Amino acid sequence: NMDAEEWKSQAERLAEKAAESITTGSNMRASKEYRTHLVRVLTKRALLEAGGIEMEIKFTLNGREIQAE
Repeated sequence: NMDAEEWKSQAERLAEKAAESITTGSNMRASKEYRTHLVRVLTKRALLEAGGIEMEIKFTLNGREIQAE
């Protein structure tokens, strides 16, 4: 069972990997950089919300397995 700081650290690492793995684009509503920032922020937020649930942090993005180390 992970403590709160370890969970936060794992969530941050996975959010960074998700931001690196997901291709975003720009249009008149949002830049590529902003969309990538949203991937990072929303992934971390979702994982922290799920923090009370013991789970293995592993996702598949674009057909590739992403796992926090």
